[in-house]
Formats: sequence, C-alpha cells, structure tokens
Amino acid sequence: MARTRSSLRERPAQALTSLTVADGDTVVVQLWGEHDGSTVPLLSKVLASAVGLDHPNLVIDLSRVQFINSATVRIFMESSELLDQADRTFALRAPSRSARRVIDLCGAGTLIEAASTPDTSTVGTRSRLVWPTVPEGT
Repeated sequence: MARTRSSLRERPAQALTSLTVADGDTVVVQLWGEHDGSTVPLLSKVLASAVGLDHPNLVIDLSRVQFINSATVRIFMESSELLDQADRTFALRAPSRSARRVIDLCGAGTLIEAASTPDTSTVGTRSRLVWPTVPEGT
C-alpha cells in the first residue's frame, strides 16, 4: 500500500540509538537502527562528545545499523578530517552490506577499518566507561 504525501510529512523524527564505550586509547561509538538526515543533528552531538573524550582513536561500530544515507556518511567524513588534523584516528567498523555500499558510493571506503584490527566493541574483563545516549525530549 502506497503512502500518501501527508503521511510522510507526519512521520515522527527518529531518535538516535547509540552506546559510547571508552577502552584504553580507543572510544567506540556503537550505532544501531536507521540513520538519515533526521538523525544527523543527534549523531553530530554524539560524535562531538566522543571526540571530546580526547582518546587518540575513535571507532564507529556499524554492525547493528540497517540503513545509512549520504548525510550520515558526510558526518563520518567530517569527523575523520577533524581527527586527522589533530593526529588522531577515525574508523568505521563492520558496516552491513547496504551501509558498505553507501559508504563506498560516497567515496569513504577508506574509513572502514581493516579486519585485522582488534575488536574493542565487545564487553571483556577490562573496566570500561559506558555512556548510553538518551534521545532529546525524553
């Protein structure tokens, strides 16, 4: 069944769902769900917060993301450039096939980390600081 124009306009704004984990010299931001233009403002705030932690490495875990668009990839590219200027690293981890396709189409495939990089996104025995992201207005 096709949606009418009015039902598209009435669609509520999406909330960003993420988890930020600091471990050693790496901050991992795990995203899940769908990310498009409606989540860019919140995504920007989450990434700014993670950058502000001053760890030398920032990794965005995309293993639970079902959809991203070019606006989301643009935020990743801007974050990478900002961190590169500060001699820090930025990488995308484990994008789904659909997310990988969009990342590659946007010319950002070099941001995807190599498979040989240790996985710091899983909970281990080391102590970790965790900041869940709470959507605005809740």
